[in-house]
Amino acid sequence: TSYSAVSPKIGIQYNRTENSIYYLTYNRGFRTGGLTSISSDPSSIPLIAYKPEYSNTFEAGIKGEELNKRIKFAVAVFYSRVSDIQVPSLILPDAITVVKNAGKLESKGLEYEIAAIPVNGLTINYSGGLTDSKYLTFTTGQNGAVVDLAGKKQIFTPVLTNLLTMQFQHKLDKKGKASLVLRGEYKIMGRQYFDIANTIEQKMYRLLNYKAGVQTKNLDVFVWIRNAGNTKYIDYAYDFGAAHLGNPKVVGATVSVKL
Repeated sequence: TSYSAVSPKIGIQYNRTENSIYYLTYNRGFRTGGLTSISSDPSSIPLIAYKPEYSNTFEAGIKGEELNKRIKFAVAVFYSRVSDIQVPSLILPDAITVVKNAGKLESKGLEYEIAAIPVNGLTINYSGGLTDSKYLTFTTGQNGAVVDLAGKKQIFTPVLTNLLTMQFQHKLDKKGKASLVLRGEYKIMGRQYFDIANTIEQKMYRLLNYKAGVQTKNLDVFVWIRNAGNTKYIDYAYDFGAAHLGNPKVVGATVSVKL
């Protein structure tokens, strides 16, 4: 097999002021084709070629800074159409992955980010996005039958993501060789699916992480808590039903030496 493609990117940018940018871009993406794995099933034809995957993506957005760079922000909307989607399927009992071209995918959404320094030493960051990604056409084989999965959501694609972080850093000496660091993170993950039929679902969940410690030029000492609320959630799963849960509440300490 042999594949090639031209992947152009075209953009236009307008600087309304010294600290603000408006932009519009178009990008054509390409993922090369390949060959499927070899199966021990004598009825399966080995090394079947699958075609390349192409995408056409449009994005428009604004980036800017305000209040002497104490506030930075960015907002973007996007639309993407993908054709000849390469969909991997796990084949048992061989535990091999077979890739097939299955149809078309449409994805659209919004991304946003803001960073602020309200007072010296305190940094607040908020970022996130909304995504609606679904298959426009999608046919695949299941248990010897052809199944139409048009309208199903793309796997591993949360409809909502939000991350809020707050970090405070205070110098412990006049020369600034040692600093106290306090950090908190609040993360929201929206509903997502882990199989193409959308039967393995993880509903929206929230995570809290904390970290505190002392940072110097040569030594960092931190204590931390991850998943402080002990939230139970699926981290990832496979289309044959196996799922891996995210880590529960974990408390620990980290010491880093910089030479």
